[in-house]
Order: sequence, then C-alpha cells, then structure tokens
Amino acid sequence: MTVLQIFLGGPSLAHIATVISSFRRAEAEVAHTILSTIIIGTIICLACTSFHFWAFTTLGRFFDFQVRIQADHKLITKGPYSYVRHLSYTGFYLMYIGVVM
Repeated sequence: MTVLQIFLGGPSLAHIATVISSFRRAEAEVAHTILSTIIIGTIICLACTSFHFWAFTTLGRFFDFQVRIQADHKLITKGPYSYVRHLSYTGFYLMYIGVVM
C-alpha cells in the first residue's frame, strides 16, 4: 500500500465506518433526516477524495508531502490548479464539512 493510498483511503474509510455504525442508532422518526445528511456527507467526502487524487496526479513528479522547491521546478497551471492555487487546503476544508455531516 502506498502513502497516497493510505492518505486518500483513511478519511474515506473512517467516514464509511461512521455511516455504518450510525444506522443502528438512528431513531425511527428522524431516520430519514439523518440518512439524508449522512448520504450528503458521504458524497462530499468521496468528491473531495476524487478532487485530491486529481490534484496529485496533475502535479505528477512534483507531488510531495513536504513543501519545498524541487529541481527543475515549474508552476503548474493546468487541471484543477487553473482554478485554485492551494488544492490540498481547499479539499481538506470541504472534506471536514462532509465528515461533520
């Protein structure tokens, strides 16, 4: 398992486990509202995970978990980086919204 797989899979697996465990605790009267919120939160988390993966693949060999300037460094302005400069921060903030839901 690569670091990227662990990095992307961990939050999603934790959210899925929370979703599964919450089905038993939901009351009958509010189950529909809770289920809708859980589904929306799960969709947000999965979308953010896909967004992170797209960002990492766009960076290619320039992707690293440590912030630094690499040899032959160039500014990436294609793909999602043409819209947002700091994709990891944006993706994490949006994922937190999904996890809270």
